[in-house]
Amino acid sequence: MFGAICGDIIGSRFEAHNIKTKDFELMHPDCCYTDDTVMTIAVANALHTYRENRSLSQFREEVASQMRYLGTKYPNAGYGGRFYHWIHDPAMGPYQSFGNGSAMRVSPVAWVAGSIEEAEMLAEASAEPTHDHPEGIKGAKAIAAAIYLARLQKSKREIREYIEEHYYPLDFSLDEIRDTYTFDVTCQGSVPQAIVAFLESESYEDTIRNAISIGGDSDTIAAMAGSIAEAFYRSVPAEIRSWAISKLDETLKACCSIFLTESEDEHPQEEQVMGEFLTNTLHTLAGAAAKRGWLKDATEIIYVQELWETGQRFVAYWMANPEFTAHYDGNRRAMFYNISTVSLLAGIYYALDYNIDAESFDADRIFRELFSGNIYDTVAGVASMDLSDLQNFVNEQYRDLDILIGNYDPDEDTREKLLYQVACAFFQIGCSIELHDLGAGL
Repeated sequence: MFGAICGDIIGSRFEAHNIKTKDFELMHPDCCYTDDTVMTIAVANALHTYRENRSLSQFREEVASQMRYLGTKYPNAGYGGRFYHWIHDPAMGPYQSFGNGSAMRVSPVAWVAGSIEEAEMLAEASAEPTHDHPEGIKGAKAIAAAIYLARLQKSKREIREYIEEHYYPLDFSLDEIRDTYTFDVTCQGSVPQAIVAFLESESYEDTIRNAISIGGDSDTIAAMAGSIAEAFYRSVPAEIRSWAISKLDETLKACCSIFLTESEDEHPQEEQVMGEFLTNTLHTLAGAAAKRGWLKDATEIIYVQELWETGQRFVAYWMANPEFTAHYDGNRRAMFYNISTVSLLAGIYYALDYNIDAESFDADRIFRELFSGNIYDTVAGVASMDLSDLQNFVNEQYRDLDILIGNYDPDEDTREKLLYQVACAFFQIGCSIELHDLGAGL
């Protein structure tokens, strides 16, 4: 996140006095941190909560809490009018903003996410306390996605293609817009420009010079562009970073230090990897279900211990049932994929026809009833779904599963464990499709 903080500090003296050149003193005595830095650190602080419980709803609440806390502690950082009122009014909710504040503060989420899907979900959750307009959310997600891809050392061409496919056209150069570009604090009017500033760069410093050279909301454009450049070029140059840190007070320095310490573990424990994988899988599938109207809100999945334990028992049953495993001739990966499918379908069936109660769970009865006919027909009939839609949905989940597992590049032992996890996750999703809220039926 220092890429954003350094960009903000360097750009601070140009926000009200734009320049249209890359030739300027980079580390000037008049530079200072602004609201971009304070709110970036607020999001970083909120991620402590997410690391502990992997709850998007709690993360969203903690983002609001941290922004209000630091906003009150640093009241003169240069906040926008409505955001300033929001900070000081605990009863005020999101206000449909599509300003670039959501994108300027988002960078920490991309360093915690285990997949691009998780980065985008965290970005959305970080924007929603204030910037709940679709364009406000879009800007945050675009910057987070670009940072995550840069972390993976994807090429600039790949990053450009992803942003253009999912978020914004980037059909301009900085030279083409420099003379006419004006001050614009909307996401749609500054996020694409920040991304192009990075794409046209040769280094972190060159990214910042590009961003400031077009004018406009200079500190924020530099913060957004710098956050991507830090990931792509692996770091912020030591001299720039040390200078920027010297501009922060002890509280902000301490917050940065805690976040960086937590983020520097390049070798997470297997349990952590599997936990992140399960979280990503649940939310990916929930998002797909929500798009079809099967879930009211893809982000409001509640983890219920009883349901999880039931899912484990259900998956264990498939693995132990000779009628099922006999078809796979020792190909455990193929078996796990098919267990995942059956778990998804059985989850839908189970949610509709039975009370979700681990104590009275009867896997044998469900097994017999599902296999008394075609499993797709049985589930589609009970769920009143179109058969082809159900089959297409399951096929899409196979593709998502491949992508999610591929992000971790696991060894074979871990792959088997991940596949077991996703089978249980599929069971949970199947139940949630009809319950809408996993806590509603318990």
